[in-house]
Amino acid sequence: MPKIMEPLRCRMGEQFSSSRPLIPQEENLLATTAPPSDSENGATPGRAWSRNFPKVTTLADYKTFKSHPDYDAAKSGDINAAERLIQDLMHEDLDDRLITMTEKHPGAILLGIHAVEATGKNEIPQVLADYISAKTGLEVDKNIVQTNVVGHTNAGQNVRLYNRPKFDGEVQTGKKYIIVDDMITMGGTLGEARNYIESQGGTVVDMVTLSTKNEQNLTIALTETARLELEKVFGVKSINGAYDMTPLNDFLKESGIYGGNYEALTESEARAILHAKGLDEARNRRTKARQAGSEQNT
Repeated sequence: MPKIMEPLRCRMGEQFSSSRPLIPQEENLLATTAPPSDSENGATPGRAWSRNFPKVTTLADYKTFKSHPDYDAAKSGDINAAERLIQDLMHEDLDDRLITMTEKHPGAILLGIHAVEATGKNEIPQVLADYISAKTGLEVDKNIVQTNVVGHTNAGQNVRLYNRPKFDGEVQTGKKYIIVDDMITMGGTLGEARNYIESQGGTVVDMVTLSTKNEQNLTIALTETARLELEKVFGVKSINGAYDMTPLNDFLKESGIYGGNYEALTESEARAILHAKGLDEARNRRTKARQAGSEQNT
C-alpha cells in the first residue's frame, strides 16, 4: 500500500507533529471535566432523525483496532501514532467503500471529532478525517470542537448517557456534513455533534467511525419500534390516543440531552433510557452516572 501521510501533509500545508499546539477552544478542555450545568444545556430542541438516515459506516475490526500497538498513544495525543494506526488499518477495499459513500454527498464537509480524553487529545478522528479527505477530495472542518471532557472511553452505559459532549465553532450554513469518529458505542458523541451542526444551519448526512464493538450500534437513528416504546413507557396517553411526551422531554432537557426532544435520541440511548422503567429511576441513574463521570476525570 502506498504511504498516505506525506501527500496528506502537503495538501494540508502543514507538518503534523505530536507537539503541535492545540487550537484555542481545545486549550480549555484539559481543565473542563465536569458536565455542563442544566442551565447551560438544552436551549435548542434537537431535530428528529430522518427515516432514511444511513447506518454508521465502520472500517476496521474492533479487536485489531484496540490491540494495535499505537492505539493508546494515538488516543492520548500522539498524532504520529494515529497516522501509523490509520495507515496500518486501511486498505484498498476500504478506500473504495469510502469513495462510494462520499460520492452520495458531493461537496460534504468532513468533521473529525475534536475531543480531549482523560489522558490527552484523541488524534484518531481527525487523522481519519484527513485520510478520507485525501482519498475523496472532501473538505475537512477545522472549526467545530468538543468543549468539555466527558471521559466516555471505557465508560459504562449511564456514564455515557448522562455526561454529554458539547460542541462549539462555526458551522457553514446550508452545507452537508459527514461526522468522523474513532468509535461508536451508544452514538451520543455523534448524536450531539449532529444536533449542534443542525442547530446552526448545517445538515448531517452520514457518519463514519473506525470501529465498533457491537454492530447493533451502527443503527444510530431512532427506530419506529424504539420511539413507540418510549411513548408507551414515558408518555401520557390522551383521550384521542396520542401521547403527551412532555415529562420525558423535560427530563431530557434538564439532563442536557438534545434540548429536550426524545425523537433526537440515538437508538442505543433510547434503549438505555427504557431500562430505567420510569423517570424517578432515570434521575437516580443520572445522579450516579454524573458522579462516576466526575470521579473518572479527576
